[in-house]
Amino acid sequence: MNELRIALSDYARRAADVLSAAYPDAESILWKGSAVKPWDGPYDFIPGLSDLDLHVYRPGGLENVWEVRRQLFDSVGSPPGDTMLQLIVVNSLELPEEWTLLEGTYQVLVGEKPPSVPSTEGEMRDRDKRDIERLADHASDIRRGVIDRSDAELWPYLRRVRWMFPTVLNRVACVAGHPPEIVWKLNRTGILELTKHDDAVATVRDALIEYLDAAIVAGADMGANPSHSEAALRAGHDLLMEAVDWFHRSPV
Repeated sequence: MNELRIALSDYARRAADVLSAAYPDAESILWKGSAVKPWDGPYDFIPGLSDLDLHVYRPGGLENVWEVRRQLFDSVGSPPGDTMLQLIVVNSLELPEEWTLLEGTYQVLVGEKPPSVPSTEGEMRDRDKRDIERLADHASDIRRGVIDRSDAELWPYLRRVRWMFPTVLNRVACVAGHPPEIVWKLNRTGILELTKHDDAVATVRDALIEYLDAAIVAGADMGANPSHSEAALRAGHDLLMEAVDWFHRSPV
């Protein structure tokens, strides 16, 4: 895993050079997500099911994003470790109302520290509540997605929806009273450790571990065994529903 981490770091820097040339007015280019956080345990980065996020902040419209994405793949290829690449170009003059960027969750590759809209602890907690309330709809989609897809389609589908699952416990922990400024800086090992003795969120924590265990197995064979992908999807569905049930029965 150390070799993969070094390779991802090298890829991110080479990709930043391409993005810098494509967007000469970029104020900052950064990478964030699970790839940039410490890998303290087996859950922190799962090959095939973790992302390498690249963000470009520039003062203007978001034209040519797909063209630049093609340039990126033509120049530096895909990230190592069968890692998913997510390219986000942000208009720094019109940041989304709910935009939050916490220190310790990203690394600046080009330019200066990017702008962000400061959010209060209450605003961040309210966003997490709204996100949890939407999980039932996501879970329903996952359930239908598993039923409607052939074996060969399950791994690509898992890769497409995997983003829903790993941060569920972060949202629940925030709503349960843990400080968002701490929770959202933690890697997966960290959030599991933070909530280890918190009985109030124990069922969601256990469901997250079940999903991550299933995801590791699915990621190990990259879809070669469809039953592994299906098991991870079903565990993810159960995680979402457990968070919804927790929210409805908790005095929050």
